[in-house]
Order: sequence, then C-alpha cells, then structure tokens
Amino acid sequence: METTTLYAVWAMDENGNHIPDYQESLSMNYDANGGSGSVIDEMAYHVKDQVLVKDNAFTHLKENVIFIGWSKQPLTVIPTDGKAPQEMLQPKDYFTIMETTTLYAVWAMDENGNHIPDYQEERFTVTFIAGEHGKLLGTTTYKNYLVKSAIHDVQHYKEPTPVAEDGYVFDKWVIVDKDGYALLEVAEPGAYVIHGDTIVKAVFAKDDNHDGIPDEREEKLRVNFVVAEHGALEGTTQYNEVLANTKLKNVIDYQTPKPKGAAGYTFDKWIVKTVSNKEGIEIKDPSEYTITENTVFYAYFAKDEHGTDPIHPDHGDGIPDKYQVEVNYEVKNGTLVGTRKTYVTLYDENNEPSQTGNGQLTALQIPLAIADKGYDQSSLQWYPVWPEAGMKIKEKMTFKAKFETADYQLIIRYVDEDGNRVAEDYQTKIAYLNRYEITSPHVDTYVLENENDYIITGSMDAEDKEIVVHYTKDIHGTDPKHPDKGDGIPDKYQVAVHYEAEHGTVAFDRVYVTLRDEEGNYTIHGSGKLRVDQIPTATADEGYEQESASWVNKKPTIDMIITKDTTFKVVFQASKEPEKPVTPSDPEKPDTPQNPEEPDAPVTPDKPDTIPPTNGGNTVDAPQLPETTNRPIVAEQPRMPSVSDTRPFAPNIMGNTQSNGESEHVDENETPLTNGDVEVIKENVTPKAKGTEANWAIMNFICMIITVLLAILLLLSKSKNEEKLENDKTYSYDEQEDYQEEKRSLFIRSLALLLAIISIIVFFLTEDMSLPMVIIDNWTIYMLCFAIVQLIVFILGRRWKEVEQEEKQKA
Repeated sequence: METTTLYAVWAMDENGNHIPDYQESLSMNYDANGGSGSVIDEMAYHVKDQVLVKDNAFTHLKENVIFIGWSKQPLTVIPTDGKAPQEMLQPKDYFTIMETTTLYAVWAMDENGNHIPDYQEERFTVTFIAGEHGKLLGTTTYKNYLVKSAIHDVQHYKEPTPVAEDGYVFDKWVIVDKDGYALLEVAEPGAYVIHGDTIVKAVFAKDDNHDGIPDEREEKLRVNFVVAEHGALEGTTQYNEVLANTKLKNVIDYQTPKPKGAAGYTFDKWIVKTVSNKEGIEIKDPSEYTITENTVFYAYFAKDEHGTDPIHPDHGDGIPDKYQVEVNYEVKNGTLVGTRKTYVTLYDENNEPSQTGNGQLTALQIPLAIADKGYDQSSLQWYPVWPEAGMKIKEKMTFKAKFETADYQLIIRYVDEDGNRVAEDYQTKIAYLNRYEITSPHVDTYVLENENDYIITGSMDAEDKEIVVHYTKDIHGTDPKHPDKGDGIPDKYQVAVHYEAEHGTVAFDRVYVTLRDEEGNYTIHGSGKLRVDQIPTATADEGYEQESASWVNKKPTIDMIITKDTTFKVVFQASKEPEKPVTPSDPEKPDTPQNPEEPDAPVTPDKPDTIPPTNGGNTVDAPQLPETTNRPIVAEQPRMPSVSDTRPFAPNIMGNTQSNGESEHVDENETPLTNGDVEVIKENVTPKAKGTEANWAIMNFICMIITVLLAILLLLSKSKNEEKLENDKTYSYDEQEDYQEEKRSLFIRSLALLLAIISIIVFFLTEDMSLPMVIIDNWTIYMLCFAIVQLIVFILGRRWKEVEQEEKQKA
C-alpha cells in the first residue's frame, strides 16, 4: 500500500472576499445620480486591473447644474456654499479596481452659468452702511455673491430702510470703496451688479423744512428707467436734474426709452415707483408723468407668441398674449377655407388691452365653410352660434360647422330609338351615397333594348343624375299563330318570312325569325333558322293536284339560313284528269294528325327536281310530287317513329327520301307518283308525351333494360329457391311462417314486375327511336329513378330470402 501526499493549492484574494481573484469578473457601472443619459463600460475586469474612467455623457434635469466629476458615493447637488467631495475621480483618470464598482456623477450649482462650480468661485459680500445723520433698519449684510450677480439676487434679499436723524432726510444710495469714497450713485441698489465686495452707503442730507426733500436739491430730482425682466431699453435711462413738479416731456432733451422685448416677449406696461409709493402704479406714458420726487420707471414685458393675423396665428403681434383669447373653427362633412385658429384681443372701455375686456371678430378671422362632395352647401349650420364680423368675444371659443347629406335629383327617361318618350319620366330625390333600385315600366309594343335595364340600380355618388333607358319596337313575334304579338325580342333583330300559294293555300302566310350572331346574341346582321312550327302546311285548291306542289326558287327548311326578309311561294298544277277521291273510313273526320300542336311527320317523295337558285343562293331541290287527291303538304315537320299504320301524305320539303317498304294501292285511272315509287299512306301516329323533343335518349333505353332484367332475375331466382325448398324434405316449419314467406315473396315479385311494366310504358310513350339519338333528355331522371328503385327491390328480395333460408336451416 502506497502513501499519498496531497498538496494545498493557494490563489490570490486581493479583495479578501474569499473568492480566488482569477475566478472573479468585475464590471464598471456609471450612475447618472439625478441626471439622464447613458454611460456604458462593456469591459470585463479582474481584481487590481487599472480602469480608465469614462467621459461624462449625462445631463442634469435642472438648469444651472454642471458635472464636476465622479464619486463612488451618491451625492446631492453641491450648492453654492457647499464643498467638493474628498475623493472624486475625473474623466480619463485611472484607478485600481478591487470589486464591481459604480461611479456616481457629481453635480454642482452654476448659477451664473460660467461653467465653474459656484462653490469653487470667489464669494463676495454686499454691505449696506449709513452715512452721517442717519441709520439703516433691516439686514445690512448679504454674503456669498458670485461675480456679476445683482444685489437683489441673493435669497431673502430686502433693501434696508434708511432712517434720517431729525432735520435730515435720506438723500441717495451710493456705491463706495473700502475707504468710503463714492464710486457711483444708484437709485435702486438692488439692481446693481457687483464685481467684488461692495459697500452701499445711504447718504442723508439736510432737510430743515421737513418736506422730505434735501434742501440742496429741492428743485432737482432723479428719474431712472429700468427693466424688470425679459427685455431691454434703448435710449437714455437716467435723468439726474429734473426739477420738482415738472413733466418729463418738458425736460430738455428728454425721450422715453424704447422698450424692446426678448424673443417671444413684448412690452406690456410701465410701473412707476417713488420713495412715497414703493408699490408703484401703472402708467401709460412716462412723458406725461409729473415728477415730484425721485422716480423709477419699470418696464415690464409679457409673452407674445400669438397674434390676431388669421394667416399666421402663431406669430407674435406686439400685444401680450394674456390680453388675447383663442378662437377655433371645426367642420364636419366639409372643408374650411381660411383659418382654423385665430386670436382676438380684449379691450377695456378706454380701448386699452385688458384681460377682462371684450374683443371682436373681424371678417378675415372667419373662415369660409365649403361642403364636401355629397353634402348640401345650403344645410350649413354653425354651433353654438354663427360667427359674424363684429361679434363680441370674451373668452376662448370654438365654432363648429356642420353640413347635412345632400339630396340629389335622379331622373330616368324612357325613350325609343329615335329619342321619343315612350313613358313618363321617373323623378325622385335620393340622399348622397344611398342606393336605388328602380324597375323599368312595361310599355305596350315596346321592349327594353338592354335586358339589364329592367332593374336600374346604383348609388347617388354624383350630383343630379340622369339615366336614359332605351326601348325598341316589339310588335312582332316568332309565334306563327300570333305573328303580330310581341315576343319580348326587339323587332329590329327579326326578319319576316312570307308564305304564298298559287292555286292553293298555306296554313299561315307570315312568321318572324330572330337573328343572332355566332355567340347567340341578338344582332341586326346575324342569321336565324325556321322552326318546325314556322313552316306552314300548303293545300291545293280544288281542281289542282296536291302532289304537284313545288316551291319557287327555295323551299323552307329548318336548316335554311335566314338573314333578311324572305318570301317562299308554293305552286300547284292543275289536275290532268278527274280525280278519283279515296273514300275515307270515317267521312266526318278529316285525315289530319290527332294532335294539332305536333303534326305527323310527312312522307316525302324521292328524287326531287332541282330548281335554279335566285339571289345568288345555292341550288335548291324541289320535290316532284305525285298526282293524288288533295292532301295537305307540310314544309318541314319533326320525324316520328315509323309504324305500320297509314297517315296522310305530305311531301318532304327537305328533299329526304322516306319509305318503310309498304305500298298504297292506286287505281288505274289515278295518276301515279312522279318518281314511280310506292306511296305509303299511314294512319295517325299516337302523339308523344308533352315536352318530348325530336330525338330519343340512349340513357333512357339503358335504364329500361336494367329495370326489366332485374325483374326477370328476381322472378327466376325466386322460382329456383322455392323448388329447392319444396324438394328438400329435411326442413320443416310451421304453417304460419310459410304463409308469411309466401306473402312477402308475392309482394316483392309483384312490385318488381310493376316497375318493369311502368318503365316500358313510359319509355315507349316518351321516346321515338327513329329520331336522332342523344345521351339524355327531360325523361332521363324518371327512367333512372325506376332503375334505382328496382335495384333496391331486387336487393331486398334476395336478402329476405337468404335470411329465411338460414333460419329454416338452423331450425
């Protein structure tokens, strides 16, 4: 076993705080000690480091206080008669730091502002002494004066009172040297500025007549002009030989000194003080004052930072602010042109500025109030009263102007294309920025040029507003039954299509077609197409062959482009031999479609002739019609599904060939068809449900097939399951359960069958598969519902059956 020796480790602890010096990090802090600002030392120090004292960057909050150094103890401001601290550091000094240290700024008074601490400056004493034949009452010695201080600057100063012996009177104050020699006579010793120790001597003079006036100068008096504060006097300020009872203006070479205020101040008044009236009285003009004793005129100044000029109200005008009151102007919903603030000077009855007097507004001190946009200028109101020129003002006032919202005139004019009035103008008044919503009136035989003008909306964001709503003629329409009845579409966007028949008649002689551009908008230079119901049926007169009908130049079709007024003419040829009419089965009923609104599709002859075009158009085929009895001819009708029954013949104006292979028997004497083909005469086809279009939907057919197939699968599935249950002798259950199962099964089968039948009926009543095919139509939603319900019935039927079988197997 080895012997171990541990050695003690020692470290310096210069500051004796039991912390090794190398582990300590010291900092320097600077305290403003009543001042403001920032002095920062970011250095980290160690014990016994040398610290360079920072410059002062603090400022004291009080005036006449200066920085004199740094101290480790917080000290109050050193007064004039104070002493400097014993230990004080100056900027740029070095000292050894032993711990984290705070240096406090040391401040001292500097009343005379010479940047030397008052306590360091030499102090002077002012002594009042009495001359022969008198004495002084009161304090006669004042100490601690700084150079260039006035005698009355000392705290609690009060001029001692001279008291003369009997037969003498106080004469004057004089400044004397230490030997008693007079240096300067002063009328007001308190205002004297000292430059060293000063002796003020009260001089007494003989006054045998006891009138308070020294006998030696009975008729000669002194007059002084002095400044109280905040200003100066220009000119002579002292007159030493003024005779008693003399007005100053009569003194030779007399001129009243001109008071001149410091920045922001102006002359206020003269206060005259005498030996007999030390409180003084206010006078207007010193030159009019009669001197009866030694007199001092004090010039007083007051603040002058405002003026009555409305353009520059914050510029002094030579009248003390204390005699002026502020007048302000405010406005709501408008603008003030001119001043928003001005000042009015108050005068007393003698027209002298007075704090208790009255003032008057001038016209230039009243601004012009102008209403903002949307507010009524005539609604101007001033509160509490209207400001007027000459109005008396006694105190600070604020006038407030207010404008009310303006009501503007809204006029809506209803005119046609030529500017002619079609309805009475609409006139109303609406407040600014309020919204309006006005419905345009209905005008017979007119329609709005712009559909958006039906309801006129907007906001009154301007002054009087006028809106013009344009109407256009609408006396025609596209309804072939009522062509002279407006249809809501301006007539200028429609062209007329006329129908004429030679040796025959047409169902109607005129229709109108609406012209549109490529985007479907109404336009004068657009194009349109005839609808099926706008192509009339043409019928030959007696003695003319129905099948001989031919259209001159053009034949009307639903694919024909219409761009202008157009006339179509059909011509019938005379019969070549007597007609052999076909005896109808029911002579009382005309051979016409059962539904007049949806005429049967015409049967058209094949191989029409070609008619030369007119008006630069394309070649148009004209049908060659068979010679038969007079049957109505339809220009263009919707195609209907082919059926085996016969129906009246009508030529296909579109030139299409239609045949289902059936033929009509023609007697030998009857004129055969022009192209040699067999004409099919069909019975009236049952019209489709209302709303059915000229096409059929493949989706409806698919839904019908799904509905039927689900019904068949359900029926077949039920039958097989029932056979299996009947053959399986292992299952037994009571008769009541059998009865319930049979009832439910019968209900499911019946419902599925019913849905299949309804789906088939609806499909064949609403769809014609000979027409063009589309994906969906108006009936698709119903067919889809049938299929969905059938699917639900199928699922329920299968589920119930399987559940019953499982229960029976468990039993």
